[in-house]
Amino acid sequence: MDGRITQLNNHPIASSGECVLYWMQKDQRAEDNWALLRAIELGNELGLPVVVGFIVTTGHKTANLRQYDFMLRGLADTARDLRTQDIGFVMRAGSAVDEIVKLATEIEASVVVTDQSQLNLGRQRRDEAAKKLPMRLEEVCANLIVPPSVVIDKAAFAAHQLRRRLEPLLEQYLVEYPAVSVDHNWTRPLTGVNDQDPAAIIADLHFDHTVPPASIPPGPRAGLERLLSFLTNGLDEYDEYRNDPTKSGTSLLSAYLHFGQLSAQRVALEVRAHTTLQNEESARSYLDELITWREIAANYTYYTQTYGTYDGAPAWAKKSLAPHAADPREFIYSYEEFEAAQTHDALWNAAQLEMVRTGRTHGYMRMYWSKKILEWTESPEAAIEIAVRLNDTYMLDGRDPNGYAGVMWAITGLHDRPWFDRPIFGQIRYMNDNGARKKFDVDEYISTYT
Repeated sequence: MDGRITQLNNHPIASSGECVLYWMQKDQRAEDNWALLRAIELGNELGLPVVVGFIVTTGHKTANLRQYDFMLRGLADTARDLRTQDIGFVMRAGSAVDEIVKLATEIEASVVVTDQSQLNLGRQRRDEAAKKLPMRLEEVCANLIVPPSVVIDKAAFAAHQLRRRLEPLLEQYLVEYPAVSVDHNWTRPLTGVNDQDPAAIIADLHFDHTVPPASIPPGPRAGLERLLSFLTNGLDEYDEYRNDPTKSGTSLLSAYLHFGQLSAQRVALEVRAHTTLQNEESARSYLDELITWREIAANYTYYTQTYGTYDGAPAWAKKSLAPHAADPREFIYSYEEFEAAQTHDALWNAAQLEMVRTGRTHGYMRMYWSKKILEWTESPEAAIEIAVRLNDTYMLDGRDPNGYAGVMWAITGLHDRPWFDRPIFGQIRYMNDNGARKKFDVDEYISTYT
C-alpha cells in the first residue's frame, strides 16, 4: 500500500484495544476497498477483530432524498456483505466526528482507519477527528487508483501533464486486490440505527425531501452488474457512441463510483481484461476518461480549496473573461428558471429535465448545459454558483470532484486551453446547438425528455 496510507495524528496504536475500527465514509463497499483491507491487515497483526462504523449526517445545503435513498439502500447491501465476512458493522446518525469518537471509545478501538476524501468537508472532518480521537487515525486513499500526492505535489494545469505522470505509476498501483480475510470475528452487539431499514432512517432525518429517488438501482451488486453490462454490450462501441446522448454509449457508472459502491480500480482492471484487438481504441478512450480525467478532477479539488468557485478558475481564464464582464446577454435567467427548464433553448431544457427526472445527464450534454449557463447569466461567478447548485442538487454524483472540475472546465476553461476570443466567453471554448446537431440526433434527444 505504498503511498496510500497517511497517519493523521501522533497517537500510538493502543496496546489494550478490543478491535480495529474502520470509519467508512467515501468508500461504501465491502470488496475492492484499500481502507478496509488496511483495517483487516492491522486487525490480523494485532490479533483483533474489525468493526466498520458509518455515520449518517445531514447539513449539506443540497443534500436531498434522492441522494440519501441511493446511499442508504446501497449501504444496506454493504452491511450484509461485511457481516458475512465476520466483520462488525454499525450505523449511527448525528455529527460525523462526535459520533465516530464516541463509537471508537465505546468499542475500545486500538486504531481507527478511514478512507480519503479530496473535498474540503471530508478533509476537515478527518482533521478534526484526528485531534479528538485518543488513538491513532490512519487515512487510506481507496477511491482513486493512484493517490493524488503520489502523482504530483500541486494542481495540474492540463490532462497531458497528469497523464505523463500517471502512466509510469500504473504498473505499481493498478494491480489486483489481495485476498485477505479477518482472523478474528467480531461477536459483541453494536448499538445503532437499523441499517436494513433505509426508509425508517430517512424518516428520522431532516433534509430536503422534494427531490424524489432516482430509478437507478443502488448498491455494490448493482454497480457490478452495470459494469458487466457495459463490458459485454457497450465497451466495443464506446469510442463511436460516447458523445451521442441518444445511444447507450457510456458506462453509466458515475453514481456507483461517487458513492464508493464500486471501485474505479476494479472497473479499470475489468476493462483491461476485456480489451481485444477489435475494441482496443474504445478501451483506451474509456480508460483515459476513468483514470486521467477522474484523477485530474481529484487533483484539482485536493490542491485547490476554492474549487467550484470563480476563485478556483485558472488565471488565464479570469484574464480572458474580465474584459467581457459587461458584454450584453441576449437572455438572462434566474436560478428558478434554470431549475424549471424554462429557457428558450429546447436542447438545454431537455438536458435539465434529464437531470431532474433521472439523476444523471449525458457527459456531452453536461458540457453544453454548463456553457449555456455562462452565456445566460450576468457573470461567470453567477454561472458557476448556479451550475454547481443544480448539479449537486439533482445529480446522483453531485458533490464530487468530477462535477466541480466539469463545471469549471466548461465555464472557466479548467484543464483546457485558450480558444478564439468571442463575446461573453472570452477565450473559453464555445459550444452551440449546431455543433450538437453534427454529433447526434438533437430532435430525438429533446423528444425523449420533453
